[in-house]
Amino acid sequence: MLKTIFCFSVCLCTITLPSLAQLTPQDLKEIRLIVKEEIETVLDKELTPIKADIVSIKSDIVSLKEGFARLDGRLTGVEKQIAMVANLVYALVALIVIAVGIPQLIITWRSRKDSASEMQIAALIQKQSEMISLLTAEVETLRVKMYRHFND
Repeated sequence: MLKTIFCFSVCLCTITLPSLAQLTPQDLKEIRLIVKEEIETVLDKELTPIKADIVSIKSDIVSLKEGFARLDGRLTGVEKQIAMVANLVYALVALIVIAVGIPQLIITWRSRKDSASEMQIAALIQKQSEMISLLTAEVETLRVKMYRHFND
């Protein structure tokens, strides 16, 4: 058995002696070409799905941009409608203020005018009552004088 292992070892050594030779530049070029071809095939196999994914993502981005543009257009329309409703509300508030305010001003003006008239009437009534009391006093004075005059 030991002989067999020794013979086998010697055979292996004789076979491996040519492998100690150096590589020529032509051999290196061929090795480079083979490695390059292998790398390119591997990269092509791996990059093809990635390229397809990139194309898909680009189309998704384009559709998203279109969606955002439509949404922006809708928002602009909604914004205009909200502005129109706000202006309508302002106009209605102004109309309500005018509808309530003008009659209130008229009522206030009339009440002031009526109160001024009432004050004049009260002043006239007071003057008349003073004149009546003066006239009553004068009539009493005349009555007393007449009573004295007739009794004397």
